[in-house]
Amino acid sequence: MNKIPKQLSQEQLNYIENRYEYKDGLIYNKKRKKIVNGKFVGKNKDHLAIEFNNKILKRNLYKHHVVWFLYYNEWPKKQLDHIDNNPKNNNVENLREATDQQQRRNQPKSKKRSYSSKYKGVFRDKSSNKWLSQIKVDRKCIHLGRFVIEIEAAKAYNEAASKYFGEFACLNVF
Repeated sequence: MNKIPKQLSQEQLNYIENRYEYKDGLIYNKKRKKIVNGKFVGKNKDHLAIEFNNKILKRNLYKHHVVWFLYYNEWPKKQLDHIDNNPKNNNVENLREATDQQQRRNQPKSKKRSYSSKYKGVFRDKSSNKWLSQIKVDRKCIHLGRFVIEIEAAKAYNEAASKYFGEFACLNVF
């Protein structure tokens, strides 16, 4: 997840537009005719950034923000979401503007914590020895039921996520 991109001045946008182009999923330096790769930044070193170091623009910019600008000719107004949840895939077809809430809905289950289930929205209910399925919508927890089979609870979550989150639903894969 990333923050809303800071707006750049018109001079900075012109600098990017005049020196770089987006083509076939890549950013090219027009003058050097070379691909701009970027470097990994962020807390988990999982997002690519392009370093600009000149009089007009002296900072790092997320590569997916630059891709968006070069393709749509406007700086993103909201956060950008990677549809496939892969922050290294900066193809314009994999990017969409999203609110912070939409970004959270599209997050896969964390692999850093240990859970009773491998599926998003599914937990082991120790008192009944069944799988509990639930989803959080607008800060309210909706219980979807208890299931004997774990995958059935995951299917219930997927159905609810599709209903409530639409295109931003991050569904369990079986």
